[in-house]
Amino acid sequence: MKKILISTVAVFVAIFIMDYIIHELILKSTYQAMGDIIRHGEDFKFGVMLLVTLITSFCLSYIYSKFVSPKSINNAILFGFLLGIAHGVGMGYGTYAAMPIPYSLAFSWFISTVIKFSIVGYVMGLIIKE
Repeated sequence: MKKILISTVAVFVAIFIMDYIIHELILKSTYQAMGDIIRHGEDFKFGVMLLVTLITSFCLSYIYSKFVSPKSINNAILFGFLLGIAHGVGMGYGTYAAMPIPYSLAFSWFISTVIKFSIVGYVMGLIIKE
């Protein structure tokens, strides 16, 4: 359980940093151009997002620890990559199907999620070993 908790913290930090780069630096101007579709400034639910990131970090670490075998960097990256595709399709293209967001944003969310989860897989693979 100790490795799962350490991985949870490391994954949380990795996601937090990558989300800042993706959403505050790379996509910020896209979000600003969208008006009220996206929450801005004080309307953004930062606490909710931290909780979502913490729960996601724990679940990813727990699932990898309990269900992926053998544990290796390659398997961890593959695990993250496949989860990134699954999550990125829903986030990017699922949102695109339901909300009036630009296609470029849907694609950006998809690609960035695949990359982010692949990196998260690598982080878990460094910590959770046989």
